Amino acid sequence: NKQGSGSGNDGSGNKQGSGSGNDGSGNKQGSGLDSSGRGGQITAPFTYDRSIFGMFDSVGTVFSTTKIYFEYNKATLQAESAPMLDEIADALRRTPKIRIEIRGNTDNKGGADFNQRLSELRAEAVAQALVQRGIAEKRLQTRGFGLTKPITDNSTEENRQKNRRTEFAILAR
Repeated sequence: NKQGSGSGNDGSGNKQGSGSGNDGSGNKQGSGLDSSGRGGQITAPFTYDRSIFGMFDSVGTVFSTTKIYFEYNKATLQAESAPMLDEIADALRRTPKIRIEIRGNTDNKGGADFNQRLSELRAEAVAQALVQRGIAEKRLQTRGFGLTKPITDNSTEENRQKNRRTEFAILAR
């Protein structure tokens, strides 16, 4: 997790709020501005989630989310994905030189070949949704990992849900 003003990266790519008042949940109490003065998503009264691609994020930084939803066993995006896709598109518009790789990941339900192809199609669906939101296709690459890169074991539905995620890696700034 990335905590504070940029230290403490454990390789997971997950970010937590910066500055004082961090309650450990990834939310920052305060004005809704991070240390750079940029605004972010207001998640509850007086809480703030840091911008997805901050000005200090370097090449190789990975942002992971489970807030992009697909139809079961399909690459069809659900309407509930719109807020996260809008936030990502906004972040990319604010940082026009960033190029990203969109990475699809699945749980271990179903066969390896099916999950590999599903993860590739889902990453492509996310890329197309960003293109529809005005992001140049040349800034986006896609890659599917299927079930090969779980972040936790697949022993419970809660853990499988964590493994069904979309990641965004910064390739260039």
